Amino acid sequence: MTATLRSYQERGLAEALAAAETPSARRMWVAPTGTGKTRMMLAALGELRDRGRRPVLATPSGEIVRGMLDQLGDTEPAAEIGEAALWRAAEARDIYSPVRLRNRLRAGMVPPDVLLADESHHVSAASVAVWEQVVAACPGAPILGWTATPYRGSHKETLALREWWGEPEILLSIAEAAAGGWLSVPSPEVWPLLDDAGARVAAGGEYDEADLERMTGEQRALARLAERISAVGWITESVVPGATH
Repeated sequence: MTATLRSYQERGLAEALAAAETPSARRMWVAPTGTGKTRMMLAALGELRDRGRRPVLATPSGEIVRGMLDQLGDTEPAAEIGEAALWRAAEARDIYSPVRLRNRLRAGMVPPDVLLADESHHVSAASVAVWEQVVAACPGAPILGWTATPYRGSHKETLALREWWGEPEILLSIAEAAAGGWLSVPSPEVWPLLDDAGARVAAGGEYDEADLERMTGEQRALARLAERISAVGWITESVVPGATH
């Protein structure tokens, strides 16, 4: 992987490589979605291998794996291979899901000596049992994590996450990413589906649902909204092969 790293990515990579030298270290880095955490993780994975270490990268999502393989430049586009082949290709690159990694370790895989955790906020709550099993099978291995969301759904769960990882290291904020030109900040607009000034109001001040349905008959309002979105160029193609807008 030869892509040039941005300044904050270089800092994050340097800190991760330094932390990898401390047995049983746990460190977590935070950067907004879309600012290249995957690039940092893959760079760390490759650099650690070059230094003679045995790192693995664990991520919870097959779709993320597809993107990782594409970044690594595999010859066959990852979007075109099936799930089983996808994970075979990933494991050949030392990339696993946490559960697959645990199962490989149980089956006698040589334990890695550095653990890299994508979406590291998942290492808590229901996922913590899997990670504790992975860590137990890799004694002394530092575990290094990256996430855009260093918190969980409740205060208690967030405290548990921080207890597991320690205080996260913020590589940059959304404002800093936007100022650097690495992230676009949206400018929201509100477009009404219909002019509710023409709808009847029932007793008690609520809109008459039947009248609202009449005003939006056959999804005309939604169709107008879709046409407007298409006209301003927000959507140029669909994720569904062969479809547009």
